[in-house]
Amino acid sequence: MDNGRSMGCVDSGKYARNFVYLIEGPNSTKIGRSANPSKRMADLQVASPSPLSLAHTWEVRGQASAERLERRLHEAFSFCRASGEWFRTEPRWIKAVGDAMIEKRKACSRDLLETLSSLMAAQEIVDDYECDGDDEEADVWSGAVDGYMNRAYRLGLPKSEWDVAFENWCRRPPAPTAEEG
Repeated sequence: MDNGRSMGCVDSGKYARNFVYLIEGPNSTKIGRSANPSKRMADLQVASPSPLSLAHTWEVRGQASAERLERRLHEAFSFCRASGEWFRTEPRWIKAVGDAMIEKRKACSRDLLETLSSLMAAQEIVDDYECDGDDEEADVWSGAVDGYMNRAYRLGLPKSEWDVAFENWCRRPPAPTAEEG
């Protein structure tokens, strides 16, 4: 029996399939929602001079659920908003938070979102001090990172997903200094 999906039909009802997606560009990640994320990415690619890639999708039931997840992810990463729905962060960070939201089957607590924002900001400070060669300050801020990470675990962030995202974030190459640029 054909449910219409094989013909590209999109159900617009309360239980329609919707997606929240992450599209990665060279310096930022877009958090959006669509019934067809591949088509949405292709539409964005036409207007972009740089290559884009569909980094991740979450399938959710109904437009209201998609809107809620998208809104919560925008709130969680508002501190690194580049413009509109584009954020200066890697998709892996957003995926870890989105997975936690979905796993809990409800929005993450405000405390968890604020803790994650603080954690990522502290890690950026550590990276800056390391690039400047100030290991003493980097060590101080590394302690803050550890504290925020432990708090995020206590607030319900799944360790397995977060550990992978955080370790990958820490392994990324440092930004070039002004002298190297």
